[in-house]
Amino acid sequence: MEKLQEKIQNKQEQNFSLIKQAEQDIERIAPFVKEKLIPDILNSKPENIVFLDKGARIFATPFKKILEEQDSDYKPKILFFNDSKLKESYMSGTLDALLRKFKR
Repeated sequence: MEKLQEKIQNKQEQNFSLIKQAEQDIERIAPFVKEKLIPDILNSKPENIVFLDKGARIFATPFKKILEEQDSDYKPKILFFNDSKLKESYMSGTLDALLRKFKR
């Protein structure tokens, strides 16, 4: 039971560390997001903004907040693409093709 609690605590500490790192990363990229990316988005007005992979959620939240703070009625749909499914499909397809080639 103690090992399980220790594993849980270690995982929580890792997650906390990742969140802190992401917050620092967000602070570093905020000027670019505010000065370049958001104006470009407001100018081009895409219907959707897609973040690749679920890991991008931590960046999408502050991004969405910055976008919503703009004086604009424009509200794009924010989507997340789970690339692990694509990777699985690609790798599986590639492996299957390789196996078929060598079975000839």
